[in-house]
Amino acid sequence: MGKSIFIVLASAISLILTPLCVKDKCGYINTKGEIVIELVEFDFTAYFVNSFSRIRQGYKWGFIDINGNVVIKPVFDIVYDFEDNGLAIVGKDGKFGLINREREIVLKPQFDKPWVYCANGLALVEKNSKFGVVNSQGKILLNPFYSFNPSCDWLNKFSQNGLAPITQNSKTGFVNLKEEIVIEPEFDYLFHGFRRGLAFVGKGDQAFYINEKGEKIDCLR
Repeated sequence: MGKSIFIVLASAISLILTPLCVKDKCGYINTKGEIVIELVEFDFTAYFVNSFSRIRQGYKWGFIDINGNVVIKPVFDIVYDFEDNGLAIVGKDGKFGLINREREIVLKPQFDKPWVYCANGLALVEKNSKFGVVNSQGKILLNPFYSFNPSCDWLNKFSQNGLAPITQNSKTGFVNLKEEIVIEPEFDYLFHGFRRGLAFVGKGDQAFYINEKGEKIDCLR
């Protein structure tokens, strides 16, 4: 409870702090124009998001907290704001990964581009023109092996049981977390992924449910 209250208060305070840079030194002022975080030798300071602000020193980026303490040293080529999940995308040597608020690398920089989380907390990552899936904790659910660029709509069909849709020759099937085909691509449509053991698919002019073995289920039973 105490930690949650601190985070809420810190977030509220950070909303009223504005970056100020004077002669190559940057800090923050409050709504009265008073300096509340002293000007230091940063080349850039951003607005606070989720109690942390991005800062740049030279050509490297890091983070400070609402007290002006450097919590993540400027060692990255680029950083993005912390998400609500407590993780921030960071880039180094042209690759992207994740860091948490405790300065721990959760996901080693290895992907070619930064990513955006979809509504279900999953994100698509790209490596060597292949696409995979990571979750909101930074765990790789599917290594990049899709040759097409899926969308958030596609990703929202990712199954709770770990089966993910795959499309081959305009037909849809399912793979497991080892990228093994579990249900052969034979369906023309996928209306939603597996929920409570069933997926809703279409083939020709028929729409029906299948189980995790790909068998058609008669819902009237």
